[in-house]
Amino acid sequence: MSLENIKIIFFDIDGTLIDIHSKKISKRTLETLIRLKERNFILCLSTGRAPLTVPRFEGWEPDVYLTFNGSYCYNRQQVIYKNPISTEDAKLIVKNAASINRPVSAATPKRLAANGKDDDLVKYFALAKLDVDVSKLKIMKSAHQSQQFQMEDNLLKYFPEQIAQHQGFIKGLEEDMKTLAEHPHTTIIKEIAAPAPAAEGQPAESAPPAVAAKEVSQGFAGMVIKGTAFEDREAAGAALIEICKGIKDTTPVEIGSYRGFSM
Repeated sequence: MSLENIKIIFFDIDGTLIDIHSKKISKRTLETLIRLKERNFILCLSTGRAPLTVPRFEGWEPDVYLTFNGSYCYNRQQVIYKNPISTEDAKLIVKNAASINRPVSAATPKRLAANGKDDDLVKYFALAKLDVDVSKLKIMKSAHQSQQFQMEDNLLKYFPEQIAQHQGFIKGLEEDMKTLAEHPHTTIIKEIAAPAPAAEGQPAESAPPAVAAKEVSQGFAGMVIKGTAFEDREAAGAALIEICKGIKDTTPVEIGSYRGFSM
């Protein structure tokens, strides 16, 4: 076959570019890749590995990467194609593996972790010179993502709802304070005349009255009960007691008003 008709060349990694026994790329193989690059061939790595475990080669870099057996393809500038396993299928794989007591390794372009490990998984990770990441980092990532999602939900939904709710409370309290101010209690001012001290040798009755003192107290704003207005606090209280005696259940019933508020 003439090389003139070839535009792109695909290479596997394990057992092709990297010797399966030495785990290294030979000097001759690397020199060949560099020469092919100089002749403007498009060179592509095609592997079942995750992007995180693709090795780096001194003096040569592929033009295109086909990882995850072709389900995630990219170059230095962009992702060209991706077709990840669905969440439902991933859950089914984990469930089926658990039924035969086998661990599962899951990978993303930037993450590789497992829910356990056995000899086969340890050997697979060893190809990329990695240890099986089982628990702590995975749990920390899950907790971090959960906190991140919770924070985003709080910022976008919960906090605005709480702010609006409390603003409603504040507005209601302000309106209630205004209603109270428009229906104040009466103020009772009572003058008290105190006799001035008698002069020496004169009876107290003959002493002129002193300047009257004032006693100020809070009156009663009045209450409307069943259409009847009560100006006396005790009378209003007695009427309320009589109405309460006739209540037989917990159904709310409007009985009147007090200081602008319904009762």
